[in-house]
Amino acid sequence: MTGSKSSNIIFGGKIVVFDGDFRKILPVIPREIRSDFIHATINSSYIWDHCKALRLTKNKRLQRSSIFELEQFSNWILQVGNGKLDEPNNGYANISIPSKLLITEFEDSIQSIIQFAYPNFEQNYQNEHFLQCRVILAGTIEIVDVINQYILGLIQGEEREYLSSDTVDIYDVNGNEAFDVLTIKFINILTTSGLPNHQITLKIGTPIMLLRNIDQSEGLCNGTQLILTRLEKHVIEANIIYGYSINGHFFYTVAIFV
Repeated sequence: MTGSKSSNIIFGGKIVVFDGDFRKILPVIPREIRSDFIHATINSSYIWDHCKALRLTKNKRLQRSSIFELEQFSNWILQVGNGKLDEPNNGYANISIPSKLLITEFEDSIQSIIQFAYPNFEQNYQNEHFLQCRVILAGTIEIVDVINQYILGLIQGEEREYLSSDTVDIYDVNGNEAFDVLTIKFINILTTSGLPNHQITLKIGTPIMLLRNIDQSEGLCNGTQLILTRLEKHVIEANIIYGYSINGHFFYTVAIFV
């Protein structure tokens, strides 16, 4: 930020840069309607009249690539994000997905998508470069669990089951009867985005992904991919397969307490 201080000018006359992507979903406001979501965005704020929007127009990654199909796909995604497909529209539109992006012939949908994204998985699941350049995106946690279970079955070796802590701290609830329903059985069936399930089954060689920032300076962040190398009763050991650590002069082995 630069500029002179003044109480009569917004931000005291300093230049403030807001960085963000308007293609992301609207902020969530509990028990409100769509108009309330829109009014909560920055471009509905009184400060928006004092802002100048600067838009990125070039895809720098594509400038280093000569793959024409990749450029076409990127432009299509950009049009979807900008709401430019199926115009004119009032913000709601049916998006036609190109046929070449669809898997149309299959008997088992889960098997088909795994074979498409990870061909010859059994021979390549410990290949770091093979895992780095592909991923499956799922719409719900339930589908994620189904895909993970299927892939785990393709990996050779003995399974090991890990369970979460299943106790409730009710020290400060002062006899609140609402906490009587929080039985161990009920807690164990809860699933929510960003948190692991109560039970997880793993094998040595299984690719996993961190859900929390453990040590950002060492590359152990939310989204870091690893391969399991050791399974003990209270500790699992894994090697990072994706991130700056891969291309550097060092390679990490991490211990994660579960």
